[in-house]
Amino acid sequence: MRLLLLILGAVIYFYPSLEIRLLIINVISIFWLISFLIYSFYIYYFHDREYKTSKIDRGDGSIPSKRTPVELNYLYSGNISYNCLTATIMDFIRRKVLIVEKKGKNYIINYNEERGNILTRSEQFLIHWFMKRVGYKNYVSLTGIIREANVDYNYFCLSYKEWMSRAMIEGLKESFFEKKEAISQDAYAFIGIGLVVIILNIFLNPNMLLIGIMFITVIIFCAYIYSYSKRTNEANKEYVKWKTFKKFLNNYDKYKNQNDVAYLEDCAIYANVLNNLSSYRKLLRRKYKDNPTLLQSSDLLKMIIDNDIIIINKKIKKCIKWCNIKGTTFNN
Repeated sequence: MRLLLLILGAVIYFYPSLEIRLLIINVISIFWLISFLIYSFYIYYFHDREYKTSKIDRGDGSIPSKRTPVELNYLYSGNISYNCLTATIMDFIRRKVLIVEKKGKNYIINYNEERGNILTRSEQFLIHWFMKRVGYKNYVSLTGIIREANVDYNYFCLSYKEWMSRAMIEGLKESFFEKKEAISQDAYAFIGIGLVVIILNIFLNPNMLLIGIMFITVIIFCAYIYSYSKRTNEANKEYVKWKTFKKFLNNYDKYKNQNDVAYLEDCAIYANVLNNLSSYRKLLRRKYKDNPTLLQSSDLLKMIIDNDIIIINKKIKKCIKWCNIKGTTFNN
């Protein structure tokens, strides 16, 4: 980058004629714009485009891998979403870490300390947030969570962000995505040259149209460099398997393990992470609503079929969204 800037400065210095300077700056500006298109294509083709994966047959419905909701959410979307939090709560219910009782239209959530010995950092914080801070003596009601979100929305919002940051760290530890260092220096140099050329245009060649185009180009390029991500070869193979598995969730008639409670519970949790829980519930209800043996053996599946999980998920999501909106509005 320094060499290019020195050449640019030398050319302008040794050509004092204004017409020559304007011509040089225009040529450099157009050359930079063309280079931008070529370099952007290079980044996409060699650093951003996902690895090609041969077609994977998951017609038997087998779960691609044993992942926590946090890990799957990060692998699938590169981020942490509301669904990840509610899927973690579902996982707690499956593991008997949380026991939920329905009382009228309210739900009482009890924390079973004996099952809470092996928890990740994000799970530990989630338990502390709901059971210790919002709740009392290892239990909390759904109405209590809603009341806390309305009364102390700043704390509720900060707690959610803290949980997200811990969950994000757990996702990053899995190294699903390739590092960006391979192109960072070249990209920053490219952006730097563009900014220098824009400054030269402002002072020596006030062509607002060209300046505007270059400025917008730099902003778009910065946003792209910041946001692009590429899964590693192994992570992309697993991602394709999960995409196929998500499609499979909508075709419940093909399930081989139709009476395997543990399998059905895993499917329910992963369906929530993959934003497919409502469809999965309809299929589950159609097949098992008259199966008392299955319902008695799984609190989670019974709550899904009875729509309790959907209600709890929607209420908690609404609390989080409301706190984010309220906190942003009143803090400004």
